[in-house]
Amino acid sequence: MRASRWLALFFFTTGAALLPGTAQAQEKGGCQRRTISVLMSPDDAWVALVQEDMCSDGYFVTTLTDTVQLARCDTTAAVQLTWHPDKPKHENDVFALDEHGQPENRPLTRWLSAQKLQITVPNKSLIGFQKSNYERIEIVIKYEPDDPAERERWLKSLGLSPK
Repeated sequence: MRASRWLALFFFTTGAALLPGTAQAQEKGGCQRRTISVLMSPDDAWVALVQEDMCSDGYFVTTLTDTVQLARCDTTAAVQLTWHPDKPKHENDVFALDEHGQPENRPLTRWLSAQKLQITVPNKSLIGFQKSNYERIEIVIKYEPDDPAERERWLKSLGLSPK
């Protein structure tokens, strides 16, 4: 067997496991949720969690999605940091964004009041889902920079319809 073919075979069978973050994904596919930030509401009744969901098929496909989740302060210890695609998603997820592995595209949370959470995202963001409210908490999305015409052009260029 030629050396170049042997090296390619070695990389695809064992070498990829040496890359950071891929060893665990190769052992078993699935999803993991990691908390990025935690922000308490002004009345200390709620916490907004920005979390990164990393899902892998166990081989070559890995996706990164940032999720905003709301939880009552007395239940934050019960928030699961790992989940699997065969289980239902968390009911208290209120927003999801495909950030393509670029941390600067993560959603930023800010409580405008005890009953109003603002989520700020880049103008050119692929939003997976969003809720307008959750248990009497109003959720508003702010684009940065806020340029609706540019956002609409960008979404149309991707073959998506603006909402």
